[in-house]
Amino acid sequence: MNKQILPEDYPERVYAGWLGKVIGVRHGGNIEQWTYERIARTFGEITGYLHTFKNFAADDDTNGPMFFLRALEDYTHTSEITAEQMGLTWLNYAPDGHGFYWWGGYGKSTEHTAYQNLKNGIMAPRSGSIEQNGAAVAEQIGGQIFIDVWGLIAP
Repeated sequence: MNKQILPEDYPERVYAGWLGKVIGVRHGGNIEQWTYERIARTFGEITGYLHTFKNFAADDDTNGPMFFLRALEDYTHTSEITAEQMGLTWLNYAPDGHGFYWWGGYGKSTEHTAYQNLKNGIMAPRSGSIEQNGAAVAEQIGGQIFIDVWGLIAP
């Protein structure tokens, strides 16, 4: 068996990656969906943070991955973990219809649609799939934002 050994500074690397994500989410939220041209026109050359924050509100881009990581504790911390276990973890820990996700309506919001599918017994990965929901819903950016945490913990 070929076991890969993680570098000694692995925890610091994960922390740095997570910190970068959190900073990007917090500071990017204020200009989300702006074009490059609008940003340049509004701020000119950017050499520092655009806003100063005293508080950091919870949001789905950072809280979502935390829910999914619970599956490692609840099921397994090996590569044997399944999409279905991820979905069940989400149902177990995420509050229905309020809180951290965009509950924008079934067929409009990836998160809302997949969650409703899970509640109705359509297990992951089908619950969020193109086959179940169509490309426009299934390929929204939410899933891409939530999944990057796995790249940090299992490089």
